[in-house]
Amino acid sequence: MRRLLSTIMALAMAASLCMSALPVYAEGAPDEASVCTCTEQCAEGAVNDACPVCTADLTQCAGKAAEPEDPDNTPEQPAEVPVLREENVIEVKVSDETGLSAAIQQANNVASQGQSVKIVLTGDISLTNTVNAKEYFKLQHGADVHLTSAEGQVYTLKFGDDFLSTKKSVIMFYLDGSSLTLSNIVLDCNSVDPTTSFESTAIKAESGSQVTINEGGKITNSCCHGPGSTAVVRVAFGSKLTMNGGEISRNDSTSRTNSSSAVILIFNSDFLMNGGEIKENAIRGNYPYS
Repeated sequence: MRRLLSTIMALAMAASLCMSALPVYAEGAPDEASVCTCTEQCAEGAVNDACPVCTADLTQCAGKAAEPEDPDNTPEQPAEVPVLREENVIEVKVSDETGLSAAIQQANNVASQGQSVKIVLTGDISLTNTVNAKEYFKLQHGADVHLTSAEGQVYTLKFGDDFLSTKKSVIMFYLDGSSLTLSNIVLDCNSVDPTTSFESTAIKAESGSQVTINEGGKITNSCCHGPGSTAVVRVAFGSKLTMNGGEISRNDSTSRTNSSSAVILIFNSDFLMNGGEIKENAIRGNYPYS
């Protein structure tokens, strides 16, 4: 019995010595041999679960702290470009002058509602109303018209030959704070014949109007003679012409005393030419410009 008791006591002492030799860690502390594996510094709620150090003690993270954002170097966000929704575009197909006049009037009527009108020519149209006012078509303030041809076609809108015997000077499109876009369509002013006294300007834009000429848009055969400034396209009083394609060609602009050009800018107006051509125009005057 005494021998058994001695044996038990000896085993207990040996176990106590073994336990005292084991290293003691504070609860939750990382092993001294562990190394932080983070490349970016952990934060509350964003701890690298694969790191043996940070999972035990977040304050021991050796990762690189993120650099604070410099507000001065924040890239400027582009201005939001307003997009005209399809439900705000009214498409009208026209085949004659009566239909075209009605579509232009419709554009004027719906301007206050923020709607635009896309006018699609289904054939060539000859303008024959020689008793019309000096501005043949007038786009009133806020009106927005896109004039184009049926898909795959390029049709012509032309002053008829009846005008050639008149002594009129007519503007095909007069814009008063409105917008006109030309795509795949020809505006033929039909007045460069030297035997006629008929004169015509293709477009006169005033009061902050916007004129855009896209691919397939063409302005031709305009004849503008006068004592003042003359031009095929007259852009005035804060208006803007943007030419993305197309051409202004074979026109005659002549001023007896002032400047003459294919495009003239007056009083804080602008011309942005992204593409297209201005060519083969007869420009004469004291200050001719192409």
